[in-house]
Amino acid sequence: MRAARQLGMSILCLVCAVAHDASAQSVLQRTPNLSGGWEGSHGTIFFNFLHRFNNTGEPARKVTNSPTFLFGAGVPGNILIAANYATNSDLVPSIPNEWEFFARSLPLKQFSGFPIDVSVQAGYNHAAESWDGELLLARDLGPLRVMGAGRGMTRAYGEDQRFAVGAGALLRLRNWLAIGGDAVRLTDPTSEERTAWGAAVQIGIPYTPHSLSLHVANTNTSTLQGSSRGQRRKRWGFEFTIPFHPARYFTRPPETAAPAEVPEVPDTAAAVVRADTGVAGVDTVVRTDTVRPVRADTVRPVRTDTVRPVRDTAVVRPTQTDTTRRAQPPVRTPPQQTPPRQQTPPAQAPQARTVTSRMRNLVFEPGRIQIPPGSTVVWRNDDQVAHTVKASNGSWESPMIQPGGTYRRTFPRAGTFQITCGPHPFMKQVVEVK
Repeated sequence: MRAARQLGMSILCLVCAVAHDASAQSVLQRTPNLSGGWEGSHGTIFFNFLHRFNNTGEPARKVTNSPTFLFGAGVPGNILIAANYATNSDLVPSIPNEWEFFARSLPLKQFSGFPIDVSVQAGYNHAAESWDGELLLARDLGPLRVMGAGRGMTRAYGEDQRFAVGAGALLRLRNWLAIGGDAVRLTDPTSEERTAWGAAVQIGIPYTPHSLSLHVANTNTSTLQGSSRGQRRKRWGFEFTIPFHPARYFTRPPETAAPAEVPEVPDTAAAVVRADTGVAGVDTVVRTDTVRPVRADTVRPVRTDTVRPVRDTAVVRPTQTDTTRRAQPPVRTPPQQTPPRQQTPPAQAPQARTVTSRMRNLVFEPGRIQIPPGSTVVWRNDDQVAHTVKASNGSWESPMIQPGGTYRRTFPRAGTFQITCGPHPFMKQVVEVK
C-alpha cells in the first residue's frame, strides 16, 4: 500500500503543470508553494486552512501537524491584505509560532490584454524579523498555466539577504479538476537546505465558491520563507478555501423600474389634438377649449358712402416707343469661378467589437466595460456556481449560466447599463455604450 501510494505521487509529480486563471483564491488557479498571483476581490473576506502533517516512523510513529491559517480581505484596487499564522514553524528554533503580514496585487493581467500576468507581493515575517517580497510572472496557454517567481528576504534561516527562484505549472482537466506542481530553490543553499517542491490535485467543490487541495510537499508552512526551503521529510496535507461576501447578506435585490405612463386627459376638455413631437413616448396635448369665440356685436359694418366712383372721362395715354434706336443687348460678364472648398471628412464612428467579461469568485470582471454602439459582450462563468446576467431595472435577464457556460448580448444604442446577477444581487457591473 505504501509503495503504491509513493508510485502514485511520483506519477503525479511527472504530469504536474499550473492553473487556468491567476488572480483568484481558488486552488484551481495555483500550486502548493506558489500563490499564482492571487489577488483579493474588493469586498470579499478570505479564510484558508492549510494542514500538513508527517509521520516520524518507528518506534514512536508520531504524527506532527503543521497548520497555517490565512485571514485576508480584498480592498479597492483588488489588492489582497492578509496575514498567515503558522503554529508549528521551523524558521527560528526558539519561535514555534510564525506570523507573516503581506499585501499582494496583480497590476498587469493577461485577461486585460497584457501578454502575461504580473503579480507583486510585499510583507513582513515576524518570526524571522524579515521584510520579504515576491515578483511572479505567469501566462495561460489554453488549459495550461506556467509561472515563474523570484523572491527576496532581508533575513532568512539565520542569514541576511537571501534570494530564491521558483517555477510551477497547473493543468486543468475539467472545469472543477486540475493537477499541479512547483519547485522553489534558494540561490545560495547550504548543505542542509533542499529544493522545495509540491504536487497537488486541485478540486473545485461544485455549486459552491469553495475549493479543496490534496497535496504532498517537503515544505512546512505557506509563507514565503516557509515555502522556499525544502526538508528531508515529505508532508501530506490539504487546503480548504472559504471566501465570504458580506454584501451577500446586506444588499437588497434591485427594484424593477415601472414603465412610464402617459397622463390621461380629463373628460371636461372640449377637444384634444395630439401633435407628434418626434420624441418617442412623448405627446404634446393641446386643449382647444381655450380659444375665445368672436362676439358678433363687436363687428363693425363697412360704410359704402366713402367709396369714390371712377370717372369715365379719364383718358389712358399710350406709351410712346422710340423706333430709331434698338436696345443693345446687355454685356454678360462671365461669373468668377470660386475654387471648391475643401470639405473635412466626417469623423468615423468607432467600429463595433466583441469583449469578454467573466464571473469569478462571485464578482464580475472587469467591473466597468466601455464599448461603442453595436458591440457585443460575452459573459463567461468561471465559478462553480450558476449565475445570470440581468439588467438592474429588470428589463431583461439571461437564462441560468452554468459553470463553464457563456452568454452574449449586443448593445445597439448608446447608454449606461447597470448589470447584476439574479441569484447574487451583490454582484455589480456597469456597461457604458458610447
